[in-house]
Amino acid sequence: MCGICGITYYGESAGNRPSENTLARMVDAIRHRGPDAHGVYIDGPVGLGSSRLSIMDPAARANQPMVIEGGQYAISFNGEIYNHVELRDMLEAEGVVFDTSSDTEVLLRLYASRGGPGCLELLRGMFAFAVWDRGRGEMFLARDRVGEKPLVYFDGEGVFAFASEIKSLLAFEAVPREPDPEGIHMGLHYVNVPAPYSAFKHIRKLPPAHYMRVTARGASLHRYWQPQHDKASIIRDPAEAVHEIRQCLKETVAMLCRSDVPVGATLSGGIDSSAVVAEMGRGLGSGFKTFCVSHDMGGTDPEFRAARAVARSVGTAHMESVFRKEDLSTVRDVIRSFDEPVNTYVPLHARMLAGFIAGHVKVALTGNGGDELFGGYSDHSALVRLEKKLALWKRLDHWGVGKVAGAFFKDSHRKYSGLAAVPANRLATELHLRGVQEFYSEIYGEKMKPVARAADVAAPYASAFDDYGATGLVDGFLAQQLFVASQHSIVDIPDNTGMAFSLEYRSPFLDMKMVELAMRISPELKVSTGGGASGGKMILREALAGVLPERIVGMKKAGFGSAIPYRKWMLDDWSGFVGERLSAEALNSSGLFDVPKVRAMYEMARAGKPVPVDLIWGVLMVSQWLEEYF
Repeated sequence: MCGICGITYYGESAGNRPSENTLARMVDAIRHRGPDAHGVYIDGPVGLGSSRLSIMDPAARANQPMVIEGGQYAISFNGEIYNHVELRDMLEAEGVVFDTSSDTEVLLRLYASRGGPGCLELLRGMFAFAVWDRGRGEMFLARDRVGEKPLVYFDGEGVFAFASEIKSLLAFEAVPREPDPEGIHMGLHYVNVPAPYSAFKHIRKLPPAHYMRVTARGASLHRYWQPQHDKASIIRDPAEAVHEIRQCLKETVAMLCRSDVPVGATLSGGIDSSAVVAEMGRGLGSGFKTFCVSHDMGGTDPEFRAARAVARSVGTAHMESVFRKEDLSTVRDVIRSFDEPVNTYVPLHARMLAGFIAGHVKVALTGNGGDELFGGYSDHSALVRLEKKLALWKRLDHWGVGKVAGAFFKDSHRKYSGLAAVPANRLATELHLRGVQEFYSEIYGEKMKPVARAADVAAPYASAFDDYGATGLVDGFLAQQLFVASQHSIVDIPDNTGMAFSLEYRSPFLDMKMVELAMRISPELKVSTGGGASGGKMILREALAGVLPERIVGMKKAGFGSAIPYRKWMLDDWSGFVGERLSAEALNSSGLFDVPKVRAMYEMARAGKPVPVDLIWGVLMVSQWLEEYF
């Protein structure tokens, strides 16, 4: 795991040579991602930089940037290749000789053997990397399938620069520092700023499952992985699904536990993290460390109690940290970690947990992705019910009795007739983003209003639905969550909060094999019509019956840190912070929001009016971000 960065000149600027001092500044900006070693490599118009967190082969021989074959190939790599052992065996059988036991060298020699796109299809892992291919005169960059590892870039006037974090790009004097109202607008609606946007006008994010080529002609973007909904391969037999889940979880967790340093795990007490911990116990035995963060309510916190029950059943060395209202003081550090406003409270306690874990281990497995893949949210149950009701009204209309039924059930007929007219690929947006759009349209300032009118907020959702080839709302929502809506919770937050403390998170549910399996399992096995008291994930619960304590298997869904009373603190204890942020000169002079209206909304919420105060948090984070970066 590392922080990476680089510069390449192309076109008429190809005669330029990157400055070693500039690359050193870029590396220094992301030193927290890898404190164990730092390096810079320059070859003609290309420069690579790296700050290394040593997980596989911690010896100096495996430091980066790594160069082989006399400078023919050079790499800066962030991430872990989980199947590096199998790939090494394959390459050695082909006559390839290795100098290290690192996965970095496996990746680089695989690239040299198969080329850029050819190597990607063989990789299991989380990664963002750049390879300088001197023979082709090409910089090749790629990001993993679900975007666990970040890659941001700047492309302008003959210079291309990339990095793991925006702050590294901002250390390069060629990169302008200017807010992007469109990126901010998208971020407020999707919690974080979704790729390819960023909150900076001249900085873009490489989307998940994409690679780029930078040659003398400039940069080009390509997609290398796109799951497709295939009715013929859908698993509908519960016994088959249970067997496949158990086998895949066993294999994936074992692969992700490969490390030359101790491995621990987050444990919230929910079924996803508990499943990972239970499988780790089978492979590692008892005694490995597990970690939980929540709010101590006199020892009655349900998240703590559930996590303790799982820890006892597996025999882990369980550790807890408590998030208190005073920890709001870390908000500046959160913004500095993300380099962008993030419209959720979650990074506050996630950052505390990461700092706590990093004091004990360098690597921790998580349960991230289980809800998205197996239908753990109430939205999944709601979509199942909606799909059935839409189908009913369509049948009634087809039979010619819809108007008659509508005369008796006017509100229902009006509602479902209206929803039936919405394209399926935009229905989730209609249901989940309309209220957000209405709220922000009320408080936007002059710079944001034209952006809001022109921007198609639903486009990322619609594209994910269409690209997957979904035929139903639940299948489509799975793709929309995995690739768009839940990026903040399962990808960006773990990476940014973890790497702020040189901690590597690994997520078995986001391994490509688990993702591909989950996308083949019928929604009917995942989510019941009523959703049940446990909140979905029916087939995953069945697969874990007998493995986890019964009360955990049947537990109702609760979000990570859900016991923390953020809304109460926002309205009461943090009112001073709210006033400070809304009074900030950077916010009031930005033209992004009608600040007096925001203040009025907040006071209405304090008076008990039904105002979505959680959305006001996004404005506060924009205010903090503006103050930090402009």
